[in-house]
Amino acid sequence: MKSKIAERYIDNDTLEFRNGDRMVDASTAYMAIELAEQEAEERMQEKAIEAFKSSCLYQEGCLGAGMKCNPDKCEDLKAFIQKLKEDEVD
Repeated sequence: MKSKIAERYIDNDTLEFRNGDRMVDASTAYMAIELAEQEAEERMQEKAIEAFKSSCLYQEGCLGAGMKCNPDKCEDLKAFIQKLKEDEVD
């Protein structure tokens, strides 16, 4: 399972039988799915931000003004991240 958080959640709420079979109730399964989806979304956002940074036309100088690129102060990057967060809520 890719989501370690979901896997731990399931492991903590699993009934194990003598024969080795395991059973999870529906609410635990739904919560694990939700956790896995959240974790996947966070990974995708991180990848999107890294892709944005690596494809930035101004890596060698912010907006061609001879300023060193600083992702913490980049308004384009801030707007991109804000848009990702807005789309997350919708």
